[in-house]
Amino acid sequence: MKLRSMLVVAALAGASFAQKGAAPAPAAPLEQAQIDAALERGVQFLVGSYRERMAKGRIGAQERSGQMALSLYALLKSGAAREDASVQRLLHELSKQRPDQTYDVACMALAAAAHERIDNRLWLEELAAQLVAWQEKGGDWGYPGAILDLSNTQYAALGLWAAARSGVGIESDVWKRMAQSVLLYATEDGGFGYTAGSKAGATGSMTAAGVGTLAIAESQLRLARALDATLEGEIAAARRRGVEWLGKRFTVETNPGSGGWHYYYLYGLERMGAFAAAPKLGPHDWYDAGARWLLARQDPKGSWTAGADLSETCFALLFLRRATSSEPRKRGPVSGERPKREGAPTAVTIAAEALPEDRGATRLAIVDWDAGLLSSLERAGERGRGPRVARVEWLVDGQPATVELGLPSQPADRSRFAVLPLFRSAGKHTAQAHVFALREDGAEERLESQTLEFEVTRALPEWMGARKLEKLSNFAPDTKPKARASSHARGAAAPFGEAYEAELATDGNARTAWLAAENDAKRELSIQYAKPRECARIVVRPAFLVALGPEALGRVTKLEVVINGKARHELVGAGDARQPFVIELAPTQSVKRIDLRILESSAGATNALVGIGEIELHAP
Repeated sequence: MKLRSMLVVAALAGASFAQKGAAPAPAAPLEQAQIDAALERGVQFLVGSYRERMAKGRIGAQERSGQMALSLYALLKSGAAREDASVQRLLHELSKQRPDQTYDVACMALAAAAHERIDNRLWLEELAAQLVAWQEKGGDWGYPGAILDLSNTQYAALGLWAAARSGVGIESDVWKRMAQSVLLYATEDGGFGYTAGSKAGATGSMTAAGVGTLAIAESQLRLARALDATLEGEIAAARRRGVEWLGKRFTVETNPGSGGWHYYYLYGLERMGAFAAAPKLGPHDWYDAGARWLLARQDPKGSWTAGADLSETCFALLFLRRATSSEPRKRGPVSGERPKREGAPTAVTIAAEALPEDRGATRLAIVDWDAGLLSSLERAGERGRGPRVARVEWLVDGQPATVELGLPSQPADRSRFAVLPLFRSAGKHTAQAHVFALREDGAEERLESQTLEFEVTRALPEWMGARKLEKLSNFAPDTKPKARASSHARGAAAPFGEAYEAELATDGNARTAWLAAENDAKRELSIQYAKPRECARIVVRPAFLVALGPEALGRVTKLEVVINGKARHELVGAGDARQPFVIELAPTQSVKRIDLRILESSAGATNALVGIGEIELHAP
């Protein structure tokens, strides 16, 4: 009824305008200050809604972990500081959750990666492993025990994408089966539906999901050199038809083909625009239209839809912020003034930008397109807008680092194709962009940027970069262990005023922890398992509260582990609070009891407490 009323009003307004015979006045340019102000108001509303619940001790008890993660992701992307007390508390509560659905895990991965890709790397590995475990044989995802659908599948893709951008290695088969499954959701008219082979037809939200998910899978397969010609052609055709479907039916007033899930659809447009490098859908500037619609509907307290559904406020903020893009906080990709260059000119020029607000991350981007050198690749009617770009392959130190896709049906419009790669070492590195432009005959022409040398201050630790994604295999919680400790921290002396009891070291969550009391001279922990189990590896994770960072608590530097009261192991820390202690048992042993004692530790940056995050048992 509401939609019908809106259409009637719009029709009457249009008729009245036509009677006057005047041309519509061009809209005033959308200013970045308007966007920033809306983001700030939205952040204040979200923080305020959680702060009230925090004060009442209700945080984490009234909503799914997925919504909590989505809110945190929106806050971090929209300018909230990691050090903000409300952000820390929200992340702390989220880290204690045990997600059981695709949406929850995927949104957790997005939030964890937005917060800190390196510090949260092991958490992201767990989340990625869970998503891989839930992928169906056909390649898609669904609710537990329910039908498979494109909405769950696109969020699984987002979670895996966030993990992959954090250096987690995802097998190519996962991306390949994902792409093959999404192709089955395409409808006869070129859009995408909620279920495979859907007779209900396509919708805007699902078409944006289909195009965006195929772009994620394609870029990952190209990076791995695992995209075969047949699948490449099928993906290209489906992406092209999906973009055409959205262009023909474009509107920001409603979700085409559905009418519902409006804000979800708008956020889908933002993601698709980033993954498929689509500044426009046909002649429509989707961001400008969507931003104007959202700015006009933000209420005075900073929310959308009166805050009745927090997800809609989150989706609005993520759209306005262009959260999926690696661009800084500005409305669109621009190249700025042509930089000074030495030597022979290049068709594209790249630059590196250090990001102090992102703990020293480095952004690489194309900062200039040489109009003279590129004019031969421009098409009639598209002069000055650059060539059409199939993809940009970024190389770091001569090796493929990431692949960003273009939209072959549109000129690049001086897009930046910005990326945030992870580096394996600090110091000097080189980068180069290979731009694959399309000639009129459809053939690709490779354009190479200059080779850029730049300095990196923060890198992925070597031990972390060498890890491979493994199946979730910790069976310790299944043995119903009993735990006791010489003491535990609690109350005002403990982080967030909570109790960090012995059981938290055996609950299957490495982000909850047993912390010994500060005056405990023994610092001992004993675990008794209900039944002995054959074990090939014991992993002991030091206490590390993600909301405070790995340096906040004291760090275990020497640890004694006694298995079944007999086998004694003395382990020395490697100097990284994130790195677990590992005991390889060869031959395997039947484990019934584990006793641990912290022999030595170093003080934390803000807290002297020290303890164990998790004790894991892994089968042969």
